[in-house]
Amino acid sequence: MVIRLGVDYSKMKVNEGRETEIGSLPWGKWVEGLEGYVIEHKGNYYLRVASSYSNTTKSIYTLNGVEVGDEIVNELVAPSKLASKPSDVYNIKFSNIISLN
Repeated sequence: MVIRLGVDYSKMKVNEGRETEIGSLPWGKWVEGLEGYVIEHKGNYYLRVASSYSNTTKSIYTLNGVEVGDEIVNELVAPSKLASKPSDVYNIKFSNIISLN
């Protein structure tokens, strides 16, 4: 996924003509000093990223540190858990981030 960091959601084009509260979140709170980047919620930390709208999202699944194919993933995880739809912003739990390039 190609992402943008530090984007002010209230100023995104998708919100043009809509009133949004600057800095507000529907859940969690911004980590002081990392506003716009990191959210804390119930002891977990999330990286806030904005979509680049370039449709370059690709999922790679691993099992015990080894990359596995869709066949194995579909045996272990319900397809409904794997389904997703495009979003303007994503909040990615730190523990789910393997690497950033």
